[in-house]
Amino acid sequence: MNIYNKWIHFDWLTQDPTSTELLVSTDNDVEWQSLPEHDIFSGGFEKLGLGIGLDIYRIEIDFAPDSLGGLVEHDPVELGFEQPTFLAQTLKQGSKYLRAPDEESFVPFHRGYNFFRYGENMQYRGLLDSSKSMRAYYLSAGHSELEQLLGAALSTALLSALDLVRKHYVRRIVPAEINEPLWDAFPTSLVGSMRKLHAQAKSLEYLTRLTHYLLYEESVNESGSSRAKAVYDYLIGLEGKIPLLDELAVQFGRSARTLNDEFSKEYGKPIASFIAEQRLEQAHQAIIESDVPLKVMAHRLGFSQASHFSTAFRRKFGYPPGILRRSK
Repeated sequence: MNIYNKWIHFDWLTQDPTSTELLVSTDNDVEWQSLPEHDIFSGGFEKLGLGIGLDIYRIEIDFAPDSLGGLVEHDPVELGFEQPTFLAQTLKQGSKYLRAPDEESFVPFHRGYNFFRYGENMQYRGLLDSSKSMRAYYLSAGHSELEQLLGAALSTALLSALDLVRKHYVRRIVPAEINEPLWDAFPTSLVGSMRKLHAQAKSLEYLTRLTHYLLYEESVNESGSSRAKAVYDYLIGLEGKIPLLDELAVQFGRSARTLNDEFSKEYGKPIASFIAEQRLEQAHQAIIESDVPLKVMAHRLGFSQASHFSTAFRRKFGYPPGILRRSK
């Protein structure tokens, strides 16, 4: 198999006075490798070369408690390949903002959206949202390997559907069920050949689902139903402060009214009601399964005061959270 990934250069976080380069060769797998020690974050990454023309990566980043809630900038990520290469990026958890060298502003990247890139050299800057841990998954395939897997006609159609023939990168709404195989491609319970075979199967399943979705559900891809599902995927993975409807509208490229109407049509309730019910269900379960103080829980759920949390909880369940805690 041709080696098509020459190098990947990471200069993590400009606040770190020591510049660090992590060089990732595609000759071999990279077992879990910790990122350089830092007072703001910790984490690591893993890479699997699948031997079928595909490489997959997972990156995990956790933030220190005293840094939660801010945006952390990292220096440019540079990727170089020996041939034009297709790269898919997806987030299972967390969010960040990306900006290509020729762009004036950062673009939000979170669960519900995928980033796709195509070329021999790629660069981008990023802002990490430290309000929640990040779990990122990437898949790459060189042009010749992509043709071997999909066939020349289908691989060309895939790139055309993503508009990567004209653009170096695009951001697209992609439902969670399309990404789930890639998220599941790194099992911790398997080792050796079984782990590699599992990763191959899941990566091919992801590529198959993605291709079918983009080529045969194109009309749905930009519909209100698809956008509502992307909002849903984003909200169920959200922690901390509840976003304003206007903020969501900016992220998803629609007016607040249109976005709310689309969501209500798909899920039977407006976004604010969905978020409130989701948070209270989470609180109910957390009270049963943990000893976290109710004031702390109220703050983590996004309530400005514990009394507001108690009132909302009583309205939904018919009793205050304190009674549930005492009944454990």
